[in-house]
Amino acid sequence: MSDNSYYSKGFQKEVSDSHSWRNVENSLGFMLDYIKESSNILDVGCGPGTITVDLASHVPKGHVTGIDTYEDLILQGQQKASDSKQENVFFRVASATSLPFEDNSFDVVVAHQVLLHLADPEAAFREMRRVVKPDGVVCCKDAELDSLFVFPMALEPPIKYYFLNKATGAHTSTKGGRKNKSIALACGFAVENTKLSCSTWCFSSDHERMWFSDMHKKRMSCISSSGGDDFSKTEIMDTWDQWAKNPNALLVLCHIEIICRK
Repeated sequence: MSDNSYYSKGFQKEVSDSHSWRNVENSLGFMLDYIKESSNILDVGCGPGTITVDLASHVPKGHVTGIDTYEDLILQGQQKASDSKQENVFFRVASATSLPFEDNSFDVVVAHQVLLHLADPEAAFREMRRVVKPDGVVCCKDAELDSLFVFPMALEPPIKYYFLNKATGAHTSTKGGRKNKSIALACGFAVENTKLSCSTWCFSSDHERMWFSDMHKKRMSCISSSGGDDFSKTEIMDTWDQWAKNPNALLVLCHIEIICRK
């Protein structure tokens, strides 16, 4: 579908695997207060489904629907639901900019790290507002990729280059998160019903560095190099190794979170 330019070469397991560690606790803490046991939730751009399945465990009297544009991702989500014996979660192939649901269908709509990758994030936001019920909430979280910083500082340029130029899609905005409030207001949400917050990912322990670097080295392995790159694939992967082995190292990334009540 046209709004999935993030997987620019088609579905890549290395990319989806780098999202599979995400769950409600480490990714959606900002919206937990808005979820009830009976909530019906739509997860837009659900990826491999780890957040979707985890959300379902928080709404035993409700249900969660996850949508994404690749059948391979939907199949991953369905397998995770089956493995966890979570029966109140459903997956289907669908587009964020043309949601196949009636108006006012969901109590909560969530999009985690989705809007920053879309060619038309406003169209997706309008669709999310359409399908959420009156007094329901649309909850979005997007990374500010340009905010990333690394220590030791000598290792920052190759890693930041990777995130800003190699781990992105054709339409990825590296400053996407900061735009979401203006998009929400343009889509009809009232400013008094719009709440912003900020959170960070910080990777620094021995385990975190080894795990995070290995995940992104695997992802880098399926990305092609070009003659105009500031850093070669070998340089980037060697930098990940240096970062992982350095006990002083850390990586921090900022995210903008928004809650919009209809």
